[in-house]
Amino acid sequence: MLRIDTHHHLIPPDYRKALQKAGLSAAGGRELPEWSPEASLQAMADLDVGTAILSVSTPGTAFLPDPADAAALARDVNDYTAELAAAHPDRFGFFATVPMPHIVESVAEVVRSLDELHAEHQVLLAREIVPQGVALLSGQEGEMRGGKAPKELANDLTLD
Repeated sequence: MLRIDTHHHLIPPDYRKALQKAGLSAAGGRELPEWSPEASLQAMADLDVGTAILSVSTPGTAFLPDPADAAALARDVNDYTAELAAAHPDRFGFFATVPMPHIVESVAEVVRSLDELHAEHQVLLAREIVPQGVALLSGQEGEMRGGKAPKELANDLTLD
């Protein structure tokens, strides 16, 4: 039986460039690995993974203090990931990147991810908002999921 990997990180080229420009060569305590769709598909084959749900890892866009910059990077990451998932619909889904802690921009990107990128399988979990496209990273800018900013985001979203 093939597995479903719901914790499958990707590093899109523009995201890697933004991290490097900010002087970030490691995330979560380890160096950023080389990443490509082909290598990811090969790893999935080696590990009997049928479907992987893609997302970026820490730091997300939180390293960009300007809301417009964080929103632009989230948009670029989400467009790249949506295109990759569309090219391999039987292999990849995705959790969209949200430009937290910027509430207005995060709400806009959640709505865009659902409406334009068709990340419509929406479920509200105790730990994250997941429309097979939107996830909140823990500890962004010192703000945990139960903190003020994530609560503001949840309050500003109408989840039907």
